[in-house]
Amino acid sequence: MSESTSLEANLKIRVKSKFNYGGRGTEIDIRDNELILVKKATTEREFNLPVGLYEISAFLGDGKRAAKVIEITPSQVAEVEFEPEFDYQPSHPEDDSKFIMVEGLEQEGGENIKLLVTEDDFTVYPIEDYWIIQHKHAMRKVSVLTCERNEKQIQVSLPISEGHHYSVTCHVKKDLESRHLPVLVNISQNRSIAFCLESMLKSGQVMKAADVASKALETLMEKFVDPTGALLAALILYKTGRISEWEKNLLKGLEKKYGWLPDCKIVLALHLAATHNAEEALRLACEASKERILLTESFSLLLDLLRYWPDAAQNQQRNEALMRLAKIAPLVSWEAMYLTTVTSRV
Repeated sequence: MSESTSLEANLKIRVKSKFNYGGRGTEIDIRDNELILVKKATTEREFNLPVGLYEISAFLGDGKRAAKVIEITPSQVAEVEFEPEFDYQPSHPEDDSKFIMVEGLEQEGGENIKLLVTEDDFTVYPIEDYWIIQHKHAMRKVSVLTCERNEKQIQVSLPISEGHHYSVTCHVKKDLESRHLPVLVNISQNRSIAFCLESMLKSGQVMKAADVASKALETLMEKFVDPTGALLAALILYKTGRISEWEKNLLKGLEKKYGWLPDCKIVLALHLAATHNAEEALRLACEASKERILLTESFSLLLDLLRYWPDAAQNQQRNEALMRLAKIAPLVSWEAMYLTTVTSRV
């Protein structure tokens, strides 16, 4: 029994979350009235503390740091509850038949933004200011949403894969006030692990995300199958230098199983290049350059990898790959998480 619970607890903490094993693995920081850290706990939730004021904080699955100030008194047990504050997302329809192809949508002309019909075979459920997107058939490539606004054509890579709408959808919000990005893409919140990884990446909490990314990678590959969520976990592991031999094997499995998702090739290529396996890294990087990429950061990392490749001038394969990326780069909206290109309508 830990020292803080050997006496009767006078502080009880509860974390309500679908992330970190239902919140049971969420790390808790306890600081005194001078903000000195007096306790850090991962699974422990009951404590015995001296009388005084304390700040209790945790990074939750919404990517934000939540903090509460409480007072420990001699006669009462203080109770603290944390719950992520997610941005609003409308719910999916219970009936899958309400998802329809783009050509079947009734699009209001007054919105000044509309989806264009393309070869992508995803389906759409329009609700409020959102399009909820799903893809039920076998994936052949990264799905791309194409829309038109103010004489501009916007193409956005979508973080979806094949399956039922309870596991692999994304929400696209129409942001008509934005001058640059009229659509905002988020993984649907019912994909709880993938959504939380996305939220932590967007908020810059990469090191916190890395604490769970290895387990998340395995879980999203084998249990709650979610290829784009697994990719986010892999990217986090690469960015934080936490790819051991175990994670390397998972990365290889991810790239092999989901060949339609070029970002998997990119992350594996980056790791192989850093560990002196240049030939295989270059092969994967060049293959990835031929396909539509999901993440803007993957595109940027691939561009840098090829740009600074050793002895590049003599490598035709590398030069051709770099030229393909160079044609796309001027069109990229770099602030978007998911690769977004904007072109003028012809």
